[in-house]
Amino acid sequence: MEVPSYIKKIHEKIQPYLSSLLTGKENPVKDTEKSSRCQDNEKWDPYFKKCRKLGCGLPGYVIRGKKCEKQCEEGWKWDPYFKKCRKLICALSGYVIRGKKCVKQCEEDWTWDPILKECLDPRDLSAKK
Repeated sequence: MEVPSYIKKIHEKIQPYLSSLLTGKENPVKDTEKSSRCQDNEKWDPYFKKCRKLGCGLPGYVIRGKKCEKQCEEGWKWDPYFKKCRKLICALSGYVIRGKKCVKQCEEDWTWDPILKECLDPRDLSAKK
């Protein structure tokens, strides 16, 4: 069964737009003035002639740059090579993860001084006041 000619004509007209939307590659039909008005989290849709919000469409995923990545829990980081969240670890002995940084872990009730690079006894601090 042959495809009707009107379907072929429609396909020829919308193919560049569909290709751009599906692949994320630039469309051969440029509209740079309008596309430059889109926000960072938007992309110009040449078919509908408007900026469209970028979204992953999957719960638990966020856009980083122009890619969807899994949103990891605190203390974990997305590994694009293995495509999974990996636990953050500090390579230095005596350091622990706080947020996304390695910080010195002090003994109970002691405070890490980032300038002196040592743990300070709070009793010593109160005596100096």
